[in-house]
Amino acid sequence: MTESNTDDTSARTVADGGTEQIRGSNEVRRSDDEVRYYSADGYLYAYHEGDEHVVVSRGNEPQTRWTKRVPAERDAVVAGGHLWTIPENWEHRVKIKGAGQARNAIYHIPETGVDVLVSVPNKNYLVDAWYGVERVGSLTVSYDDEIGWDELEVLIETVQDIEEVSDDVADALETLHCRRRSFERKFANEVDTYAERALLEDAHEPVSVQEWTANPWGDIFHIDHLVQNFLDLDNETRDAVLRNLSEASVLPKYPTLRVDVEEDEGVPEGYDIHALV
Repeated sequence: MTESNTDDTSARTVADGGTEQIRGSNEVRRSDDEVRYYSADGYLYAYHEGDEHVVVSRGNEPQTRWTKRVPAERDAVVAGGHLWTIPENWEHRVKIKGAGQARNAIYHIPETGVDVLVSVPNKNYLVDAWYGVERVGSLTVSYDDEIGWDELEVLIETVQDIEEVSDDVADALETLHCRRRSFERKFANEVDTYAERALLEDAHEPVSVQEWTANPWGDIFHIDHLVQNFLDLDNETRDAVLRNLSEASVLPKYPTLRVDVEEDEGVPEGYDIHALV
């Protein structure tokens, strides 16, 4: 196979003697057909053609000068795979900025109902310019915070010397401390119930998170009913307890959430076979 260059278009001679026109980067850049452009030790670009993406690598070494075609859409992939482009049927759900220059993204494949965590290349070398499929499963948004139990102990000691704090409030704080393990489980479950809704419900574009975590609550999460029911309080005592807990920073007002993809969760039967076809 040989290639000849005329202006910014390459004509690739294929084995059967025909030629295939490869569009040049200048023609593709910022056109409706552009799929991707990546610059490192050379450059790589991709464009849409029919039901495929044409991927063109133009590096400084022979192994980084190639052209290949990949499907424009994919219904399934497997963990450990490499993608030169993101399939057009995938829905971008989350952008993740990790430590240093690390970047990841989570996509949803509507046809098979799975979520895919990929690593995003970041100006390294053309040989590493692929998207790495890290995990395939279901998007998870879950509680990743902690309750200030040490702060609660200090609060309990403090209110003992404050006449304005009623015995009912002091007793409720003591009860919360004695039943702290049970309460934290219920608190985490309550957070998890609303977590995905808080992060994604009104998102019309991919959500950006830092270091895999987010605090997207707004007005969605309220802990007053949880505290009231757990401690069996009347409204007045509940409000006083919550006020003291808030002032002492015992309960996180906006609990931190961790975003990830749980591997193999929600993957339909026969998916792996479909992915390998």
